[in-house]
Amino acid sequence: DITAQPQNVTNIQNATVELSVTATASKGTLSYQWYSNDTDSNTGGTLITGAILNSYTAPTSASGIIYYYCVVTNSDNAGLGSAAAVAASKTAKVTVKLSKIQSSVYTVDTVNGLLTMVSIKTSVAQLKSKLVNDPADIKIFDGTNEYTGDAVKTGMTVKYYFNDNVIDQLTISVFGDPSGDGEIDINDILYLRAQIVGTYTMTACELATSDFNGDSVIDILDILYIRAHILGTYTIVAQ
Repeated sequence: DITAQPQNVTNIQNATVELSVTATASKGTLSYQWYSNDTDSNTGGTLITGAILNSYTAPTSASGIIYYYCVVTNSDNAGLGSAAAVAASKTAKVTVKLSKIQSSVYTVDTVNGLLTMVSIKTSVAQLKSKLVNDPADIKIFDGTNEYTGDAVKTGMTVKYYFNDNVIDQLTISVFGDPSGDGEIDINDILYLRAQIVGTYTMTACELATSDFNGDSVIDILDILYIRAHILGTYTIVAQ
């Protein structure tokens, strides 16, 4: 009889996930073989080579969901409490989550801890939808207060949670909003002007908002982009 089933586990990439099964028999010798499956079924899975103990350490290098089960075989047909020599455990659902904030749309600057190329007037829901992470694990903060509104701003923080602990966070850089007021306006021109004349040194987060022509220099051309946006002759959009 299988007396203890493998349990569902959720963890992050590269963490240790240990599965185990307990079986007893009045006679005979028990052997074990673990299987993986893309569906929640303890039949039709893929045999895992070398996984022949009553415990198995599941791989966690890739995120996603995999189901595992163990087939216990008794050399004595009657030893498992029935005429069958083989018993399959229930499936264990192993969920592996990302260990970092990832996006296929925004740029993650790991050196400076930034999430860049976020468009102006992006809502929290829109930002979450463009991250690879589970939206339920993501929160946006304006200072120490959680923000749930319709327009994230430069300087806000996106935090990634696992088991109620923050495991990664990035500062949001909204393209065209160095001033952090959620608008593209005269305040942003003043930031760029101060940077150009040397009366203010923009942070990495602010600099990432303002290189509109992509020449890696903040200069008068970037001010002209903001001016054109304000006048309505050009629209600044994160690429």
